[in-house]
Amino acid sequence: SDVFSETTTNNSIQKISEDFTDKTKSIVIPIPDANEIKDVYDMLKDEELTVLLEKSRERLRQLISEDIPQTTVTALREAGIEIEDLSTSSALTSMDKSRKQALS
Repeated sequence: SDVFSETTTNNSIQKISEDFTDKTKSIVIPIPDANEIKDVYDMLKDEELTVLLEKSRERLRQLISEDIPQTTVTALREAGIEIEDLSTSSALTSMDKSRKQALS
């Protein structure tokens, strides 16, 4: 019975792993378009580095607070993994505080 149970568990883990790998292949990281790249180049050229850094900081905050958690939840959900509501998670609150401190 233990051998059957272990084999079933291993097969289940393998299936979940394959499904997760298949789902994460569909996640696309957006590449800036030519206009965005040109804008960055123009800012650097015009010595507007402060503006560039501030926009980068804002975008990083957006990624950390919204985009990455949502993409993670979506990928996990598509792999059949449901997680508790992240807004009430004490671990998430702690990570969020650490991220904010790191960005300060």
